[in-house]
Amino acid sequence: MINQLIDTWDARTYPKSVREQLSGVKSLIDAYYQREVELDNPQDSDSLEAILRENKFADGFHRFIENNLMSCLDSEVIRGWHYCRLTEHEAQAMENGVLVSSSKASLRQRLENLSKEFQLSDKNIEAICEASPLSNEQQRKVRSHRFFMVSKPLPLDDSGVRPLIKFWGGEVAYFWLKDERLKQKLAAVGAPRIVECNVPVRGNKLAYRAATNIVETFCKVSQVPSAFDFHVSPKEGSLKILKVHSEGDPVFDELNLERPQ
Repeated sequence: MINQLIDTWDARTYPKSVREQLSGVKSLIDAYYQREVELDNPQDSDSLEAILRENKFADGFHRFIENNLMSCLDSEVIRGWHYCRLTEHEAQAMENGVLVSSSKASLRQRLENLSKEFQLSDKNIEAICEASPLSNEQQRKVRSHRFFMVSKPLPLDDSGVRPLIKFWGGEVAYFWLKDERLKQKLAAVGAPRIVECNVPVRGNKLAYRAATNIVETFCKVSQVPSAFDFHVSPKEGSLKILKVHSEGDPVFDELNLERPQ
């Protein structure tokens, strides 16, 4: 049985146990953030006293997050949003739970699967693979076998979203590709998709970021709750696809505030 999904940016979705934890230390949290504002804007910023100032509420604040809230979230599930461009076949496969782990081999295989329908020659495929960040050792370390998401749904005209839904294959295909003709070929493949996911906090390295985001939202640190990026490995098997949203779907159309060009 899956727990109610938590949207870290929406306090209405927080379980009772989480709300109780937050309510119990709200005065501490408020004091911590108020002190952070004071430290960021000291009246005597050039003095040694200002430089040496500390937030006396920091220890209690971080102990609460690490010892209480993160433990409380351990059995919970948060919602994630993945933006991409997929063919109809790929979108259907993803809804059926088929997730392709990002790697040089899987990129090449996906490109080869497209070659007949979208006229990608062997030379085209080789050029895209060679230009891919996955061909760089450092980039490969931070991108391989990872499925990237954002914690809050973003409009399709967001600067970080636009290229992800414009070019098939994501950043591992288009990011370092300088051949505009090839980039236009990638832009002609498939259609924009928004993949709605659920991700258990347990076993994933996102508990601290989720907890911090929840605290900031609950205490209204900013007028607009922030979003954070995170990733999981499809190999872990913990990530579940709820829905692949396409044009005509209410969720997709609601986020499509401005049609991307």
